[in-house]
Amino acid sequence: MIAITRSAKMIDFMQYEKTLATLSYQGIFSWKAHVILPDDSSDILISRVSIWKNICTVKVDRQEIYSSRFLFFGKVRIESKNDIPEIFLLKHKGFFFSKAVLVDKDGRELATMQRRFRWKGLKFDYHFELSDAFKRREGFILLLTLMVYLERIRKKRRSRAMSS
Repeated sequence: MIAITRSAKMIDFMQYEKTLATLSYQGIFSWKAHVILPDDSSDILISRVSIWKNICTVKVDRQEIYSSRFLFFGKVRIESKNDIPEIFLLKHKGFFFSKAVLVDKDGRELATMQRRFRWKGLKFDYHFELSDAFKRREGFILLLTLMVYLERIRKKRRSRAMSS
């Protein structure tokens, strides 16, 4: 599976040349984003909500589905607000933290995301390796869009820290 950056405001999630979802930001400098699913008409919004901008939420038709909080050392804790609450952890590994790994509360790797720079257009694409258990989950595409959203925030935070 791959996420291709079309512009500064749009990222398409594709598998076998089929678009599964589109992450669309409201503006170039905005952190509010909509997830557009091709076969679903629900309104899915991802936004940062706290004063310090360290909490992000995913809302489907104004009902919160996922909440994420930035922790120390670049880790992110993701909680699902479904009937059965689940906790995930997004952490980075590899040389220069080039990979992001989504693990469940038992430490099993569900998804691995690697950011790759594309010289043509000067954009980043994201390549995913998904476990079979993760592929069978209902709504796994929302977690993947949240992973890309959080990775872009982490990348921007890191570049700001390096420049100051």
